[in-house]
Amino acid sequence: MKNNTEEIIAYGEDTNSSSGDTLKLSLIISNDGIIKDAEFSAGGCKELELLAKSAVEIIKNKTIDFALTFNVK
Repeated sequence: MKNNTEEIIAYGEDTNSSSGDTLKLSLIISNDGIIKDAEFSAGGCKELELLAKSAVEIIKNKTIDFALTFNVK
């Protein structure tokens, strides 16, 4: 992921304790709160990988507030 000095890189990782599935997420967020780029790495079931791929595409170019309230139902 490339960025410039006016952007923030955010990184998160979580593992499901019961299944062992792991998701790593990296974001580049502009100073105005827009997600300029998002990448993921998923380890575990195919459903997790498909969900993460879809979520990353949905949150790109959206606000961080949108991403924090985004819910798949």
